[in-house]
Amino acid sequence: TAEVALALIGFLIIITLIHYNVTGAVLICIIITWILGMIAQSIGWYQGASVFPDFSGGFVANLSGLQNTAFKFDFAWAIKNLPQFVAIVFAFLYVDLFDTVGTVVGVADKAGLLDEDGNIPRVGRIFFSDAIGTVTGACLGTSTITSFVESSAGVGAGAKTGLASVVTGLL
Repeated sequence: TAEVALALIGFLIIITLIHYNVTGAVLICIIITWILGMIAQSIGWYQGASVFPDFSGGFVANLSGLQNTAFKFDFAWAIKNLPQFVAIVFAFLYVDLFDTVGTVVGVADKAGLLDEDGNIPRVGRIFFSDAIGTVTGACLGTSTITSFVESSAGVGAGAKTGLASVVTGLL
């Protein structure tokens, strides 16, 4: 299928770019694969969801969906279904915790931020910022927000100050 072919082409492109130490290999691969996807859709080979950008609403995100989800807590359900609620809370807690620990260790190692004993300096700040993102995301009604190991690709390309994350968030 077109999806598999595009994925394999993208995979080969990224392997080639990384082999030749091209800065921004991941981003370049994403853009090239996206362009190939638009071409495939234009000629009728790719039949999935549209890969063309839709600027009909302008360049500002549509925030009307937040009205339906932000701060819409259902405490009555939580109290009525306490065992299920506790199970859900602990499931998300441990998924988020282990995702964050794995990501932080991997990214810190890739960025060379580990001290001589292999520890991460000021790790509490990292977990605190991740917790703020998780709680904020939950209050706004989104799925669980956490840091992801894809950050190591950015760090590998030289992004270590947080500016790349700010730009990504704004985009």
